[in-house]
Amino acid sequence: SRKATTQFNCFIHNAEDIGMHDPDSIEGIYTMLKSQAHTLKSEGGYGTNASFIRPSGSYVLGIGARTPGVLKFMELWDKSSEIITQGANKILGSERQDEKKKIRKGAMMLVLSIWHPDIEEFIVAKQTPGRLTKFNMSVGITEGFMEAVKNDLDWDLVFPDTECPEYKSQWKGNLADWKSKGLPIITHKTVKAKDLWDKIATSTYNRAEPGIMFLDTANKLNPVFYTETIHASNPCGEVLASTGVCNLCSVNLPMYITEIAGKIVFDFESYGKAIRLGVRFLDNINTISPTPLPEYDMMVNKKRRIGLGNMGLGSLLFILGMKYGSKESLEFVEKLYRCKSENELLASSELGLEKGSFPLFQK
Repeated sequence: SRKATTQFNCFIHNAEDIGMHDPDSIEGIYTMLKSQAHTLKSEGGYGTNASFIRPSGSYVLGIGARTPGVLKFMELWDKSSEIITQGANKILGSERQDEKKKIRKGAMMLVLSIWHPDIEEFIVAKQTPGRLTKFNMSVGITEGFMEAVKNDLDWDLVFPDTECPEYKSQWKGNLADWKSKGLPIITHKTVKAKDLWDKIATSTYNRAEPGIMFLDTANKLNPVFYTETIHASNPCGEVLASTGVCNLCSVNLPMYITEIAGKIVFDFESYGKAIRLGVRFLDNINTISPTPLPEYDMMVNKKRRIGLGNMGLGSLLFILGMKYGSKESLEFVEKLYRCKSENELLASSELGLEKGSFPLFQK
């Protein structure tokens, strides 16, 4: 009955995949903010990569002044989340029979890529209590950076030349794409990669943030790598994807314990059936659920992405008498996830036969 709310858990939203012109402008930034507001209003979470925003201290030609940078602009997202999900502590008019007692909390993920000149400020942002409290924050890590850490090399913090004539039309936050076109970048600072890595580790130890995302690895493992580039995840990091939906549910593993000849065992057959049912269930959610933005609708229909997970693995191993992390438990987990993967693929192929493949499918 609530057509403005969604059955999807959360959403990922990036300037690059939505055809936005000149995202690093007031018009672009506030258009992205408006999309965030619509997403949170629908009670879906929101994840984005803000690396498209020029770094703090950059000169803005049109106004003859310097920009405050990524972190300051993200305070807009933070305040927007606070307001949209706050609700009210008073009631005007009569109370409605179907009204909610509270609105779903606005979960968000903010990613900044490791090459961005604002990354040092980003890493320590949560060391200040009360700052950007509506966000989970993660650093987008590249293989090049990890190699620099391992080999104790320097690491350049860079950004495109914002006065380049192609900046407004070509810059969408994807540095690799910008470089591939031979367009100019400016090195704003050079640091020791290990120092940056230590700063991440120290901040995470002290305040549990930021997390890290291995974006190169995510793109290599992405089943639809041929049609998208991943820059971010949903708020809790279960799904790394381009702009689109997070359609999630979990199978409760201890539910598939059974007793055979007086011995407690895991029922792989029943579990496999649950996995196949879960794939169909989530695909049906793709069909029936509204989304708050047309770009989300488009991605749902083109990719039909789902996220079927497990829960209760630790409890399951305890009940089966296996020590978590032991050789026996690792062998069992490998068997469990092989069963999950095989049944997911079978269920997906059956859906393709029954309903037709998703439009961006490449055999």
